[in-house]
Amino acid sequence: MDGDTIAASLPQAKKLIEQMEIKPEKCAEFVSQQGSWDIEGINMAVAVLMDEATMASTSYSVAGYEDTAKLDKITEQAKNKDLQGCDSFSMAVSGQEVEASAKILDASSDADLTYATSSAMKMNGTEVPGGSYQMQGLVGNNAVSVAMTGTGSKSEADMLKKLTDELNKAVAEVKAVAK
Repeated sequence: MDGDTIAASLPQAKKLIEQMEIKPEKCAEFVSQQGSWDIEGINMAVAVLMDEATMASTSYSVAGYEDTAKLDKITEQAKNKDLQGCDSFSMAVSGQEVEASAKILDASSDADLTYATSSAMKMNGTEVPGGSYQMQGLVGNNAVSVAMTGTGSKSEADMLKKLTDELNKAVAEVKAVAK
């Protein structure tokens, strides 16, 4: 997806989050921040790969920041490695109750700065299999991200290795283009 396609889908995504009842309330802002609705001054591309058999997905994104204030905010969040007290929260939408938990992982990559998280969810009390993992690397004025969901029973160490390998490939591409 290119930047125009992403921008066109943002109002729907924002509306969905606004319809959710998120507790504790302070986490509604945190969840909303993760969606980053303001992409003005950001050149972005996203690719999503689905495994039809397992329903696992891997997404890749690259964002080039023309707006250094936005880049500074992302950099600060990554440096602080702070979930803002939202390592555990719940969401309700259309009668469905979802409990979510997240944690910051110890990770490094070839990027200038690396930030990794994992999350798990329960829907109406039943654990959603696989969870998700995300790793973001900052390279100059660019943010590169790899996310994997529905990862099955793979260990955290295996997922971090896979994420790091994938992120390092993307970081190498960004560095090569920047030369």
